[in-house]
Amino acid sequence: MQWMEKKAMATQSKLDEDLIFPLPFGFLVYCFWKYIISIFLAKKRNNSNFNQESSHLKLQNSSEKLSSILPLLPTKVIGHRGSRATDPENSMQGFQVAMDTSDGLELDTQTCKSGELIVLHDSSVDRTSSGKGLVANFTIRELDSIHLENGEKIPRLKEVLENFADKTLINIEIKKEISEELTKASALAVVELIKDLNLDLEKILVSSFSPLALYYVRKFQASIPRAQLISDRRTSKVSGWKGSLLGSKFFAIALRADAIVWEKSFLLDNPKLISKLKSQGFLLYTYTSNEEVEWRFFLEYKLDGIITDYPAKAKRFVQDFSLSSKNLK
Repeated sequence: MQWMEKKAMATQSKLDEDLIFPLPFGFLVYCFWKYIISIFLAKKRNNSNFNQESSHLKLQNSSEKLSSILPLLPTKVIGHRGSRATDPENSMQGFQVAMDTSDGLELDTQTCKSGELIVLHDSSVDRTSSGKGLVANFTIRELDSIHLENGEKIPRLKEVLENFADKTLINIEIKKEISEELTKASALAVVELIKDLNLDLEKILVSSFSPLALYYVRKFQASIPRAQLISDRRTSKVSGWKGSLLGSKFFAIALRADAIVWEKSFLLDNPKLISKLKSQGFLLYTYTSNEEVEWRFFLEYKLDGIITDYPAKAKRFVQDFSLSSKNLK
């Protein structure tokens, strides 16, 4: 793919990430209240004089809790939209490659006009399929007549989960919708699908840039692991106070997210943040890291997961790194 094409794709992706309706005032008040309570309780715990035995027990209980949610270290390699660098993104073909060569796969889901959950990143079908137009304007039958680069139909989320769930870790990203009602509907549809298929929650992670989506996921099914996606606020199109909140750990703390998935550039420039987040009990993942020098950095800082366009290559690197680290001991 030519450089200009990649640049255009990146621009479209960035625009889609930053499209979000105004967050409801009542929701923001709720989050501020929950955030203040969380910070207060954290400070109270830190100021308490626990003896060594109780501190050890607390750490052990915390580890057991996290272990029951998602697998811990070593660092997991997760294929971004399948295996985006080698196969059509968000395709069954790409998901198969990610499952066969790494520890999991990441996908994007949103609702079409008729209400079904499909697997597609952009708000339009133009870039990745033979069709033209916004996803919101297509029924599922109309989408079935559109094909991806490899001839596949645009996958339905149910189809992907039926084929790959319980076999590998799946990160389901709920895309930002254009209203609170649609966000609520998408969250409910994802939760109901997970419940209907009786999926192993240790291999599921639901994420979103929209804190409202994560709020509704927890409201509908509190046991489903959730991750707050956070972009690098230095390059985000969302500015002002809203950009500051969305580009920080504020919503992850307020909504008691299990994990944070932070854009790689911000973590690379703020290594102290990694240790702090992990000490606060968050599982920490990064997106989208495609260079060996970055993988080494994240492995050294013991991130829980790396989301990459090159899952096979990254997995080999992680295995080689682990082997060389053992040999040095």
